[in-house]
Amino acid sequence: MWTRTEVTVPPRDFGDASYDITELASGAVHCWHFDIDATVAPAGALGALLSEQELRRSAQFKDPASRRRFMASRATLRIVIGRYLRVNPRSVVITAGPHGKPQLADSDGARGLVFNVSHTAGRGVLALAWDGQIGIDLQAWRQIRHVDTLLQRCCAESERTWLRSLDPARQTAALFRLWTLKEAFCKAIGRGLAYGLNRCVFDCTGSRPRLIAPAPPPDVACSWHFAELPLPTGISAAVALDRPMAQPREYNFAPGKLLLPA
Repeated sequence: MWTRTEVTVPPRDFGDASYDITELASGAVHCWHFDIDATVAPAGALGALLSEQELRRSAQFKDPASRRRFMASRATLRIVIGRYLRVNPRSVVITAGPHGKPQLADSDGARGLVFNVSHTAGRGVLALAWDGQIGIDLQAWRQIRHVDTLLQRCCAESERTWLRSLDPARQTAALFRLWTLKEAFCKAIGRGLAYGLNRCVFDCTGSRPRLIAPAPPPDVACSWHFAELPLPTGISAAVALDRPMAQPREYNFAPGKLLLPA
């Protein structure tokens, strides 16, 4: 049923860069793709952009490659945010929300410039918006052992029925599509996997995914909206936002620009 998929993701041109914060303030969502492993900056240059807390966290990685990926991802995050805010990336102060979700120090995580980042297999993507709870998840397809156990633990009966109704050739893509939607939502609300993927239920039978649980209380005017990034076969990504959004505008962050901008 769930066969192994060998992933080869070709390079993709996302067009000209834009750091226009006025677009975000007008309701747009921007997604920046970056190749963590292609970053050429030395560790010292990366470390110069990180906070003391981030440096301590990076030191906890036993694997040098994982440590470098973490540092490159956080450095990229600071540079991109700095360019939107027109400040030196070293002055970008990132704190953690009540459940650990990164946010700007002068934000409550839902007002002003908001962001979320995800990475998988050396690739990363950063989503930014103005106001709202935002989450993004990126997943490279891979072999999953004990799929039935996973589905039982993480999916509602309606979701399992939908997945099993599909042609076997489509099931791997559908599973990772559903997974990224769930994780994007859990990250948007600031809870991550600790919230429980089985608690957020999607209807993916229509042209656009729809969150059917948890439903907002009758007295709360909040509706969740989702966008899926049109990536090549072998990788899936989804964005969640607690307000209406157009399809995100995608850009490519060139690794060569990571070397300490002026």
